[in-house]
Amino acid sequence: MKVKRIIAANMQQGLKLVREELGPEAVILSSRKVDGQVEIMAALNYDEAELRNRVPEPERSKSTTELIQRETERHRQLEGELAKSRQRIAAVRRSTGAAGRPQLVVDEPKLAGQNFGASAVESKVGRVHSAPTHSAPVEVVTAGATEASVDAIAQMRAEISMLKDLLTQQMQSQIGNLQRELEQRLTAMGIFPELQKKLVTKVERSGDLQAAWRYVLAQLTRSVKTVEEELTEQGGIFALVGPTGSGKTTTIGKLAARYVLKYGAKDVALVTTDRYRIASHEQLLAVGRILEVPVRVVDDNHSLDAILDTLRDKKLVLIDTAGLNHHDQAWTQQMDELRSSRHRIQNHLVVSAINQSQVMKSTYHSYKVVGLTGCIITKLDEALTLGEAISLAVLNRLPVAYVTDGQRIPDDIHQARANQLVIRALAALNSQEGTRPDARRERNVREQEMVV
Repeated sequence: MKVKRIIAANMQQGLKLVREELGPEAVILSSRKVDGQVEIMAALNYDEAELRNRVPEPERSKSTTELIQRETERHRQLEGELAKSRQRIAAVRRSTGAAGRPQLVVDEPKLAGQNFGASAVESKVGRVHSAPTHSAPVEVVTAGATEASVDAIAQMRAEISMLKDLLTQQMQSQIGNLQRELEQRLTAMGIFPELQKKLVTKVERSGDLQAAWRYVLAQLTRSVKTVEEELTEQGGIFALVGPTGSGKTTTIGKLAARYVLKYGAKDVALVTTDRYRIASHEQLLAVGRILEVPVRVVDDNHSLDAILDTLRDKKLVLIDTAGLNHHDQAWTQQMDELRSSRHRIQNHLVVSAINQSQVMKSTYHSYKVVGLTGCIITKLDEALTLGEAISLAVLNRLPVAYVTDGQRIPDDIHQARANQLVIRALAALNSQEGTRPDARRERNVREQEMVV
């Protein structure tokens, strides 16, 4: 939140200045008459929650009016201190600016209403240069300056130091509030806290929330890695692993259908390793019959490698695995088959977007033992937030190959694109905020432009 003090001849002129300097979204905090003029305190990106976070805990229960009065008075005091220092600096410059005397290299400070960081105080307020210290009397140090000038310089330095401390505190407060707002938005999207820190800590020290949010979204988009060439175009042996209900079998049906529609059924085959559950492979067999592609079942008489040997002439082999509890001995046996195969199997983790973050993390740690090449995010249409799935992929450096958003085969599967995934995450966030449909559409368009 950026607060600015406007002085104008009348209220109409003051409101015009507010619009010109802060924009049409500025909020008027207070107004009063001062010496025949109008003083207006206005804020950009006004946030009452942020305003309450700036005050000590015991004072947060005060009314909004009292909080606004406290904030405006704080800005008046800071501007008053800056004005006093400006006057003293000017006086010292006049007293030491005579011919043959060294001039103080100082610049007049800008008003506190203008947003500048405490780290730039010396460049804004000015650096005071003094002669090097010798064993000679004070006259050598001051080069003819009066004792009053020396006292004025010392006082000015003290005031600059005090102002620097004030501005540092104000800047740190603004940065803290800005980062908290960004973290709240990322939390609402479902982004993991550990990823939030990586995104927010690089935000520039600016009070412009919209610019900071745009930067964070751009960073998030760049962090999402995707598979450039479709798996069906690459060809090879791909196994989909993940827990029960994540959508492995349906996804394999969609991938197979995409291949058959483009290249025919001759060079594709399906394999299932799920021989542990009754009728577990019936769905895959049904897909095979519809697409007219062979389906092979791994069992006690037919090992995974033996089946893959018979499918050497196929350009694309898709392996469906059983979603078992990772404490089950059968799960360990299945993972060992994939890990120890003499064929080059590319294992992709199937992540359901509707799962909780802890379930996703546990799933990843269970299946990473097989060596994961990438991931597929499913059930986007059922998820309230998408940040969890995005975070899992980013933090574990898993390229996203596809996303799915429905049950239709093969329509509801799409090659992953980082910007589209973040846009969908924003759309899901906005739909949960309960805003009006027209306002939600406008915000969606604006945030899509940020990502693109």
